Amino acid sequence: MKRYPKYKDSGLAFVEKIPQYWEAKRAKYCFREVDERSETGNEELLSVSHITGVSPRSEKNITMFMAESYEGYKTCVPNDLVVNIMWAWMGALGVSKHQGIISSAYGVYRQKIKNNFYSDYLEYLVRIPEYIAEYTRSSKGVRSSRLRMYSDDFFQIPIICPPLEEQKTIARFIDRKLEQIAHFISNKQRLIELLKEQKTAIVNRAVTKGLNPHAIMKPSGIEWLGEIPQNWEILPLKHIAKIQTGVTLGKSYIDVTLETRPYLRVANVQDGYLDLSDIKNIDLPKSEINRYILKVGDVLITEEEILTN
Repeated sequence: MKRYPKYKDSGLAFVEKIPQYWEAKRAKYCFREVDERSETGNEELLSVSHITGVSPRSEKNITMFMAESYEGYKTCVPNDLVVNIMWAWMGALGVSKHQGIISSAYGVYRQKIKNNFYSDYLEYLVRIPEYIAEYTRSSKGVRSSRLRMYSDDFFQIPIICPPLEEQKTIARFIDRKLEQIAHFISNKQRLIELLKEQKTAIVNRAVTKGLNPHAIMKPSGIEWLGEIPQNWEILPLKHIAKIQTGVTLGKSYIDVTLETRPYLRVANVQDGYLDLSDIKNIDLPKSEINRYILKVGDVLITEEEILTN
């Protein structure tokens, strides 16, 4: 991307310079707070989140309490900037593309000069991590979960405002790049799935059919397994391994010497590996320790998963 001919100070901590002909004005010069209320509560109910911005609540899987009536809720129209006052520090704000009603706890800001901002550009701008950090610095509260960004706090934040046509160009550029990235990710995900299938097929073939493609085969007697090499055997697990059940937490012991050891639970046995990030301990009699100690090559079986240690 080409550099602009001249730059100037932005007034923002997170971006030192902006093109000379751009503006960076405090939000109070760009927006006014509006508090218009629904008389019936029948308009489309909207929600504001850090993930999707402003969106119809009907598109979300929300199980929390639903009010019997939305009469008196705040209203917003397309191009309004809606801020979740309690979660602004997480980036819960956005430019509405809908006309509807929102919680009375949200802030609604409307442009003072019509078309001063292109809505798509403004949506991208106010949701970048640097601005979200600015909301955190501007919010008030004793701890993060209690932070609130009220209108007086928001109005002090400088908003970067290029000329309108340049905002449109910037937004379209971002749209194209995000579309390309999404397409690239989709292709990579398909490739990853194909490689996983290939990996599974290679492993399955090698362990159930061997490496000799010309080997003489015989029926295994197992429907899902099919044929196996003629010189292979199929034996019950109990003929080739000692089966040992685990020990249960909470068992009480009286008049015995106990020893504390790490204890693996079902949650530690993941798909193909052991998750040792959260290990509990268990007290066992010294005489029983060897019975439950895992050794290299042991196979762990839970109700749904099998894992080789």
